[in-house]
Amino acid sequence: MNIPFAYGKIVEDVDFTDRTDETAHLMSNFLSLTNTAIISPRRWGKSSLVAKAIKAVEAEQKDILFVRMNIFKCETQQEFYSLFAKKTMEEISTSAESLLLNAKEFISKLLPKLTISDPSSQYEIALGVDVKSTPIEEDILDLPQQIATKKKKKVVVCIDEFQQIGEFANTLKFQKTLRSHWQTHSDVAYILYGSKKHMMLHIFGEYNSPFYRFGDMMFLPKITNEEWKKFIVGRFRDTGKSITPDLAGQKPSLLCATACPIHMASHI
Repeated sequence: MNIPFAYGKIVEDVDFTDRTDETAHLMSNFLSLTNTAIISPRRWGKSSLVAKAIKAVEAEQKDILFVRMNIFKCETQQEFYSLFAKKTMEEISTSAESLLLNAKEFISKLLPKLTISDPSSQYEIALGVDVKSTPIEEDILDLPQQIATKKKKKVVVCIDEFQQIGEFANTLKFQKTLRSHWQTHSDVAYILYGSKKHMMLHIFGEYNSPFYRFGDMMFLPKITNEEWKKFIVGRFRDTGKSITPDLAGQKPSLLCATACPIHMASHI
């Protein structure tokens, strides 16, 4: 059975609702390499918005490399550094061979080892590394700029669940370290977003925070009821069903009772 709506995951294409202005704004920030913090309540579509904007830019621009990572599971600074290096290498590489070459060129100090997980060319990089020394930290945080310079490309680093750094020990010192490196990168933009609005506001909105005025702050507005109605009616129609605009404008609980399981915040 075709279900009209996707929920509980990142959505794209026909499952993505509205956000036309926000998508254009974010694409412009990608192209101009403007650091950006995306602020909104949970389930308002931050991750889906970033994914949509990346897909649109990648279809038009070949001189921009995107690095995407989710740091939700990082509990320490060392875990962050390891994931940052791993994802940066994986995202700029198109094959296991290029991954190995990039790892040797950019992170040889980290003693990389490459693991081929199965014959279907799925690959990942495993780092045998102790990232507790300052030189290693500096190398890792400067990787995007080093790559941009070497490859003569622009790099956009997108970090989901960025508020997690607020949970690290000595977080203020760590935030100062991040900013001191990232603000010097002329060919790199950092797109930082997360699911806890109050923590993101604390990191980017407070005067004494190291990330205060780090870049553009995008506050996602609530999608209007009219946009939701058009989306719901259209998705019903596309999947061989029908619903009136009046019913589509009802509260989610009423709509669920009469039509199908739907989560009105259909973006992550």
